[in-house]
Amino acid sequence: MKAALKSDFAWPRDAPTLLVYATIAAISVIPLHAAWLITFIALIVGGVVILALDHGIRDLFRSSPDLRISLLLMAFVFVWQAFGLFARGEAGSGKGWQSAGNVAAIAMFAIVVVAAMRRDPSLARNLLPVAAAIIAAGSLAAILGQAVLNWSEFTRIVLYGRANSSVIAAGVLVFGTAASVFALLDGENARKPLLWAALALNGLALVLTFSRGPIVAAVVAAVVLFVTTRVSPGRKRGIVAGVATLVAVALPLVLVLNETRLNGVACSVSADICRGSHRLEIWLQAIDGIRAHPWFGLGPTAEIDNPFGRHPHSGYLGPAFFHGIPVAIAFITLIVIAFRAVLRGQMGAKAGSRLAEFSFFMLAFTMVYMMTDLREAFSFLNAHYLFLWLPAFLAIESNARGVAPPRAAPRRQ
Repeated sequence: MKAALKSDFAWPRDAPTLLVYATIAAISVIPLHAAWLITFIALIVGGVVILALDHGIRDLFRSSPDLRISLLLMAFVFVWQAFGLFARGEAGSGKGWQSAGNVAAIAMFAIVVVAAMRRDPSLARNLLPVAAAIIAAGSLAAILGQAVLNWSEFTRIVLYGRANSSVIAAGVLVFGTAASVFALLDGENARKPLLWAALALNGLALVLTFSRGPIVAAVVAAVVLFVTTRVSPGRKRGIVAGVATLVAVALPLVLVLNETRLNGVACSVSADICRGSHRLEIWLQAIDGIRAHPWFGLGPTAEIDNPFGRHPHSGYLGPAFFHGIPVAIAFITLIVIAFRAVLRGQMGAKAGSRLAEFSFFMLAFTMVYMMTDLREAFSFLNAHYLFLWLPAFLAIESNARGVAPPRAAPRRQ
C-alpha cells in the first residue's frame, strides 16, 4: 500500500510546468533579483521533491542512460568544484560555494523539465507559443524603455530579466524568435496573430542587440536545420545533421583565425561591423591560465587581464579556465549526450515534431554560439537555461520516452 502511494503521489500535475514558465519569465522579463533567487530556490526544492516522491521519475533515472549519465556528470562537476575550493585554499569563499550550488540547480532543472513533459501532456503543444509570448513581453518592455523612450542614449537592447547584457539577451531572443517561428509552423489558426506579433517583437529586439555572434550563429543553425530536413528521416539524415553541425561549429574558429583578412574587407563596408573581436588574443591568455592550473582551474571569480575581455569568451574554454580540464570534459560530454539524443530524434519517427526540430536548432545554435562567446554554462539562473539546458533536457526526455512511458498524473477525487 505504501509503495503504491509513493508511486502515485498526487502532487499538482502542473507544478513542474509552472516552474518551467517561471524560469523563462525570470530570465527574460522580471527585473528583480529577489524573483531570480526565488526561482532558483524553487527549482532546487522542486527537483528534490520530485526525486523524493515521484516513483516514475526515479524509474526513468534507472532506465534512461542519457538522463542517468547527465545527472551523474553534474554530480561530478559539483563534487569537483567543491574539491577545487579546498585545493585552491578558497574553502571559505561564498562565491565559490555558490558556483557549486549553481550546478545543483541545473541538475534539478533537468528533473523539473522531464517531470513537466511526462506529467503534463499539453506542454509539448504549449511550450513554444507560451515561451514566445513571455519573451515577447520582455522584448516589448525593452524596446519601449530603451529604444523609444530613451532613444537619445540608446546603444544596444538588453532585457530587463537576468539576460541583462546585449550578448546574453541576444541568445534569449534567438530562443524567443525560434519559438515563435516553430509555433507558427505548428500553431492553431487562433494563435497565429499573437505568434506573428511575438515573432516581430522578438526579431526586432534581436536585431537591436547588434550582437554579431549570436545573430550569425542563428543564421548558421537555420542553414544546418534546412539542410538536415531536406533528407528523409533515417540514418542518412542523422549523418547529415551531425556533419553539418560540426562544420557549423568549426566556422567561427575559421573566422577568428582569419579575422585580420576579413576585417580588411568589412571595414570598407561599415566601421561598426569591422570592429575587432580580439578573440584569439583572449583565448591564448585563457589557455595560458588553463596550462598553469589544469586540474581545478583559477576559480569562479578569476579574470583575464585584457581590456577587451575579462573572461575566456568561449563556452568551451570557460569551464576549464574557471574549474579545470575535468569539468570541461564533463561539460562537453553533456553536450554530446544531448546532441546524440537530438540526432536520434532527427533520424527516427519523431523527425517531423516541431519541438524536436526546435531542440535541434537551439542546440546547433548554442554549439556555434559558444565557440566565440559566453563565460560558462554552470552559472546562477541565466540565459543558458533557455538556449542550452532546456533544449538539451527536452531532447534527453524525448529520447527517454521510448524507454519508459510517461506516468499519467493521478486524478483528484
